[in-house]
Amino acid sequence: SWGDYDRKQFAMQCKSRGLSYPFSKKHVNFKRLFQNLYGERMGIARAMKTMSVEAVGRAHRGDDDAWNTARLLRQVMNQYGDKILDSYW
Repeated sequence: SWGDYDRKQFAMQCKSRGLSYPFSKKHVNFKRLFQNLYGERMGIARAMKTMSVEAVGRAHRGDDDAWNTARLLRQVMNQYGDKILDSYW
């Protein structure tokens, strides 16, 4: 997720709706990974601009943010390889 806050939101929403948490216990704080790559903190909108990825949908809308995070992750993995995630598990 883009930050630990988002991960906690996923868990809280599942709990409040009586649903099982659908994700693995493994979590990558993509916001922190991106900060480590580029040496500074930034929001997802700026990170997407940095990687030349066009945002879709509305900012801060859960499903749109999730899709944009996935699109940004795909671009980062294309540039740095999928091993980039290994040290964040």
